[in-house]
Amino acid sequence: MTHITNTRQTASPAHEGRIGTLRWGAPAAIVAAAVSVISVYPGDGTLSSSQQASQEAALPWIIAVVVVLTGLLFGLGVPRLLRSRNLSGWGLALGIVGILALAAYWSGASVVFGTAAVLAGAAGRRMARMEGRTAKLAVAATVVGLLAIGADIIGTIVSNYH
Repeated sequence: MTHITNTRQTASPAHEGRIGTLRWGAPAAIVAAAVSVISVYPGDGTLSSSQQASQEAALPWIIAVVVVLTGLLFGLGVPRLLRSRNLSGWGLALGIVGILALAAYWSGASVVFGTAAVLAGAAGRRMARMEGRTAKLAVAATVVGLLAIGADIIGTIVSNYH
């Protein structure tokens, strides 16, 4: 006779962390893709038809790169980063990369890096509070991440609809 047990299997902490970070990564990828689309279709009509065709041809590749970047960052990098003791420092570094990625504002990469910085900053703040430490670095990571996200979105809108 067979014996059937009804045991509930739980996911590993690493798997749960990956799923949790993907919940942040998916909206970041969507917003980054939207930034790319807005960049290709300027509102003032100043592009010639060949320039417009060139930008439209590049759009799927740009979106593909952003989706892969988001998947790697939020699927592999951020879950490991969240287990780090220097979480806030890594968050600030991601925020700075987000600011530097503004050079390619049309890609939306700043949104992806900025979102990762905000996530790391929020988790770093929570960790510092539990340990009774100050959270200045975590707050800096959050602020720099938010600046990267905001500057990318606002810069794209202003550059296309000036």
